[in-house]
Amino acid sequence: MDLHEVHGLRNLINAETERQRQLSLSQMRGGAEARRTRDMLSEAMMRTFVLMDFGEHVSSSIDDVHEILVPILKEVILLERRAKGAEIVHRGLRAVIFGRPNTGKSSLMNALAQRDVAIVSEQAGTTRDSIEIRLNIAGVPMSLTDTAGIRETTDILERKGIDRARQKILEADVVIAVVDASSDETELKSLLAEIEELTESSLAVLIVRNKRDLVRDRSFEDVKSTSRLNVVESIATCALSTEVKLVKN
Repeated sequence: MDLHEVHGLRNLINAETERQRQLSLSQMRGGAEARRTRDMLSEAMMRTFVLMDFGEHVSSSIDDVHEILVPILKEVILLERRAKGAEIVHRGLRAVIFGRPNTGKSSLMNALAQRDVAIVSEQAGTTRDSIEIRLNIAGVPMSLTDTAGIRETTDILERKGIDRARQKILEADVVIAVVDASSDETELKSLLAEIEELTESSLAVLIVRNKRDLVRDRSFEDVKSTSRLNVVESIATCALSTEVKLVKN
């Protein structure tokens, strides 16, 4: 059993969901693929050294090396993508609910959790600290964090909560950007600009236009991705109704 298979066995033992177990078994079988890729790379290196040492006196050519390297490169790219996806499945997806006060962030948190984990109030600034829960979404464990509403305030405790909310963006795999569906489009643009300013690399963003029930007849502008924000979806929903299943999907 090589190191690749040992890691797979460890992940299998620690698996919490069926998706994690399936991925761990696949990782254990992947040891053979890694060994095959390593052997092909050794062959390419050997041919390269022979060409460097003996040049025209051997039958091999640089084209032969190229033919070996092309599938290796494709395999390495594929393995890298699998590894990134596997990392998220094993450690869990880190999702952060982010937005202004009174946009229904805590209601969305409770709806996704299917229980009351966050206090819901019409008073702005109710959520002063981050609240984190664990969910299982389609076999992938997820850490979901509700954060304090972003606004200017003189309240010291609320400001600390807002600072923590901004810090959570740096740790997130995906940000659920929540806005009031009845608000102006500039409100969403302002929120996305703040998220983009906080992130250091490409970040997946799910836009949730909450309180959709208040503006049933309204249409919304398409939101484009930027160099640092990958807008994966834009959803209009109501956290107080069954429509919240759209967010889970």
